[in-house]
Amino acid sequence: MNRRVVVGAIGIVLLLLLAVTVPDEESFATMLRTNARENSKGFFDSVAKAISATIQTHTVTYHNYVIFATAETHLGSSRSRYVGLLGNWFELD
Repeated sequence: MNRRVVVGAIGIVLLLLLAVTVPDEESFATMLRTNARENSKGFFDSVAKAISATIQTHTVTYHNYVIFATAETHLGSSRSRYVGLLGNWFELD
């Protein structure tokens, strides 16, 4: 009986931790802009990537599932999918 209570309490704590740390749409847009700046190789490349990141933030589909979030960006024919967990975004594709 004690073991069930401990396992149940740990499960509830983990679910609460996931729910509290789920990233929002603003953090996703910030992540896109940051990645565009970090991967730039020069002034014109950084400008092009910043414009691309701005366009992608306008074509994002965001879903919040309480303990995690998903986001999908569309830019032309390319599609990128991300999952947000514990305050971070991870690319799936």
